Amino acid sequence: MFQKLTLGTTVAEAEKLIVESGLPYTKEDYNGSVQYRVAYTEGAALQKYADSGDSLDISFSRPESNFQYAEYTDHTVFAQALLYNYGAYFDLITKEPNAETSGYYYCIPGKGREKMQSAKEVLDRICQLGMEKAKAK
Repeated sequence: MFQKLTLGTTVAEAEKLIVESGLPYTKEDYNGSVQYRVAYTEGAALQKYADSGDSLDISFSRPESNFQYAEYTDHTVFAQALLYNYGAYFDLITKEPNAETSGYYYCIPGKGREKMQSAKEVLDRICQLGMEKAKAK
């Protein structure tokens, strides 16, 4: 689902992807935005007090409904794939869509992030981290 999102994704398009996935999700108005959380692991869709698990967060501004960001979290390797457009996301703060900071990022919380060229490149990096972790066991 993360790979199908773009900087121009609309609320209607995101909701269609979410519903078609058949995965559990929640929707919440939060701090001037609407946020969706899709659970790849049961319980991870809760907006507050979620269980650990893989999830996808998608945020749109209010009232304009512009795509702000999508963040996929793989809890097994504690890594994130981010598609950032604008708004406030940790230390990425941009007031207008499609700014210089917009794009795909590979993130390790507490260790920083690296800008990448595509969703596939970011997700491949997370998969590689998972394979390295499995080999180390």
